[in-house]
Amino acid sequence: MAVLVISGSGRGVGKTAVGCGLMAALPELGWVGVKVSPHGHGKHGDGTGIKLALVYEGNSNSGANGLDRLKREAENSTCTDVPVWEEQDPMSSKDTGRYLMAGARRAFLVSGGADCLCGIRREAAESLLVESNRESLESLAGAHEALLRVAVLGGIVTEWKKSLWETVEQVDGVVLTGGFPVEQLPWELRRRRLFWMMPGEWISHELIKFVRGRLVDPIRAELH
Repeated sequence: MAVLVISGSGRGVGKTAVGCGLMAALPELGWVGVKVSPHGHGKHGDGTGIKLALVYEGNSNSGANGLDRLKREAENSTCTDVPVWEEQDPMSSKDTGRYLMAGARRAFLVSGGADCLCGIRREAAESLLVESNRESLESLAGAHEALLRVAVLGGIVTEWKKSLWETVEQVDGVVLTGGFPVEQLPWELRRRRLFWMMPGEWISHELIKFVRGRLVDPIRAELH
């Protein structure tokens, strides 16, 4: 189907808010949302586990029955060092819960390596939204799939994450949040399609149109 990767300059710039806005605006893509983080969800402060389940581990090829078995084991496990979690609670305050509230069919947190994302990709036939700076488009998409990377930028340029610059050549569109001044944008990003947001804004008709044109229209053309 389609793969949308959302990268960002740092914490709090609005990567998740932009991603949720796009998923809500383009429900026809049947989104699966994935947040990539080196840190697992862990546990709440009261010691109770959040409603997540392990769905894939390593290079397992066990199929649906194996995935169901892993889910049941994880729900009864006190171990939090697992590479992939699936969100079960749309009311969760976690970013994965926000994905579900925005209309994602499934939502995952990945703290493992690239094999974990490949496992999700095999199981999820729908379109994929991945929130990550490091994942390359080529590692996520199959042949003939529509690809798009959007960078969400704000804050102080000298404090932007190093991981953002590692994939900057793949960026197709740039969302400037918090009223970030265009004149402060590095030259290598000014050549991309720019979307400027006022403070508190995370989505616009222009951004939706851009993403639809890159992801939805090619799919419709292929189907016809």
